[in-house]
Amino acid sequence: MAGMPKREPRLQFSDEECADPVLGKAVRKADKAAGKADAAQAKIPKKTVKVKEKVTDPATGTVFLGKVASDDSDMLMEYWGIEADGIFVIRAVLDDNGQIDTGITELTIPSTAQIAGHTYAVLALHNSAFKGCTKLKRVTLPSDIVYVGKWAFEGCTALQEVAGGVPACYFEGALRGCTSLKSITVGADGASIDPRILQGCSALEKLTITGNPKGIGAYAFKGCASLKKVTIPSSVVTIERSIFSRCSSLKSMTIPAKVESIGKYAFYKSGVKTLTVKSTKLTKAGVKDCLKGSNVIKVKVPKSKLKAYKKLFTKQNCGKSVKVVAA
Repeated sequence: MAGMPKREPRLQFSDEECADPVLGKAVRKADKAAGKADAAQAKIPKKTVKVKEKVTDPATGTVFLGKVASDDSDMLMEYWGIEADGIFVIRAVLDDNGQIDTGITELTIPSTAQIAGHTYAVLALHNSAFKGCTKLKRVTLPSDIVYVGKWAFEGCTALQEVAGGVPACYFEGALRGCTSLKSITVGADGASIDPRILQGCSALEKLTITGNPKGIGAYAFKGCASLKKVTIPSSVVTIERSIFSRCSSLKSMTIPAKVESIGKYAFYKSGVKTLTVKSTKLTKAGVKDCLKGSNVIKVKVPKSKLKAYKKLFTKQNCGKSVKVVAA
């Protein structure tokens, strides 16, 4: 390891010295001490990272050991040969001993990384990359970030801000349990917003959904008790179960025109009292138990669907007695 003085070699004893009855005890004691020193030396953390699989970059011919440390930062990365110039996925931040550092307070993800003298794009964060970093307060993402992996920041209870680029996708549970986070922008262009991405973010006050997501995954915003307003994108077709469960500060919600189903317990113990439905595509099965355990008292529906929707939003079907009126 750089900067560490070389340890002196073991003392060498001749056969005669080892056999000497006077010196024998001292020789055995010296051997025992040297053995302990070797064991301690073996436990000293190394900068290198043990890996199982080698990967060759087709653009440069460089062989990587799967997980590598960047030349110009303290990031631990994993090579994914997805593009000609390669993609490195951030796995963690290393401390001075080459170990994963969970005590970081601020984090800036670089847009590129120097590995073996070549520049590579950094477009993603690995699953669980910073999970449990309870002192982390601020994260800045590169402008061209593609995705943030599953549980990447789960349990980062001090995290207050995620600045910079907006990923095309936050995967399941990426920000779950970030109880200090107050504002966030998420998106999923052409796909669905993953389940549980903001579950339990109790301080979240502002949520912006970008892109054209086709659905919102189960429990996505469950327990966001400070959230007062959410606009569901017009592209959404499917709303999964319990997405606004226990969002106690929400008072109203609008269901866009393309929505075909609203999952069970979607508004369980939320503050929503008025539900405005613009969709004409809902079915009896599509709203089964969607209002069960909720505080909804009024559902506003398209005038053309008033008669039909009165048969859908019944206690027997949606789980609660509500007043259904024309919008």
